[in-house]
Amino acid sequence: MDENGINNAYWKMILELAQSVVGENNSNHSMKEVKQLDSKDKQFIEKAMQETVRKVDSNMIIASCLRDLRSLMNPSDNDLDFVTNIVNTLEDVICQIDFAYNFCRMGGIEEIMRFMSLPLLSVKESIMRLIPTIAQYNPQAQDYINGSNLLFTLVENLLVADQASAIKYQCLSGISAIVRNHHQSFEYHLLVGGPSSHFWYRVITKPGFEQAKNNDNAPSVGLDKANTFVEPCVYNCEPPTEEEISIVHKLKKFINMNGLNIVLNCYQQALEKHDERVANKAAVIIVGIGFDIGFQEASKHGFTDAIFEIFCTIPPSFDACSYVRGYLNYPELQNMKLTSEMIKAMQDALQSHLDYETTLAEKDENTINELRATLKSFNEVKL
Repeated sequence: MDENGINNAYWKMILELAQSVVGENNSNHSMKEVKQLDSKDKQFIEKAMQETVRKVDSNMIIASCLRDLRSLMNPSDNDLDFVTNIVNTLEDVICQIDFAYNFCRMGGIEEIMRFMSLPLLSVKESIMRLIPTIAQYNPQAQDYINGSNLLFTLVENLLVADQASAIKYQCLSGISAIVRNHHQSFEYHLLVGGPSSHFWYRVITKPGFEQAKNNDNAPSVGLDKANTFVEPCVYNCEPPTEEEISIVHKLKKFINMNGLNIVLNCYQQALEKHDERVANKAAVIIVGIGFDIGFQEASKHGFTDAIFEIFCTIPPSFDACSYVRGYLNYPELQNMKLTSEMIKAMQDALQSHLDYETTLAEKDENTINELRATLKSFNEVKL
């Protein structure tokens, strides 16, 4: 190993390659004087070698970690520290986009899914930490994952009765990383999912919203259909941008498996169990997707109504509250056709949030003023 951290074997490889090139040249050209590399050329070669070593070593680390995981066919509690150390090692490597994609290509997603099928919750939770690291802001990895059954497996796990809170949280984190911020703008130009007009089904699952006649054609995966009502709605707003359409295309798989309703149901169950961590995560996912795809697409696919429902039910003390409230600043909300029940529910929720903010020891005047302005706008909504 030289002073720059490059293994001498790599220098030997370069020397042998250089000698072979010189040999070929000598057969056709006269021997030229060999000159010593200047500092600039040497620095360039050293940098290239360091990058090569880094890539080779990182892929070797991934391969080694996957071998270790595959050796655990039936892990026990005694293996938790071993698995956690592997996960920590992998996270240090696959936080880089290229290596995250290499992890996918080397069978890493399949290995994660295998561990998710195992009964041991502690090991399952540990291995699921890798999913957000792999998928977040990584279109190549997201494309690979969308070609697998991982997203379906995550959504399916949210439907398991009495699923552990820690597993629900990891499922939500994984779903968020896979379906959000998947920007490949202008690649797709077709609106997908839902009818071509500005009508869609509004899912109603909580008191305070109008109970419309149930429609057998509406999706009901993961929900109690007897207590779920849908109605056609129409909002008037600007057409979506090409980027928003592109993001919706990437969400098609999530939308088609009724992912929105399942995550919303997860949020509702978390509220009932006073599980603030899971409720916050589910709320942030739904609102985040609503922001990503723009107001019209969010409305068409039911996200806007889901966000309204979340805002009307989320306790003002929850961390996700300010994020949910931010969605209410869309100017297009003024063009929505709301029922009297929806307006009343929103007014009550806004007043509750305003009362909470004004009783805090450290008041945020900006938040208070925004709540007052939003409440005023809803008081002025025409039926």
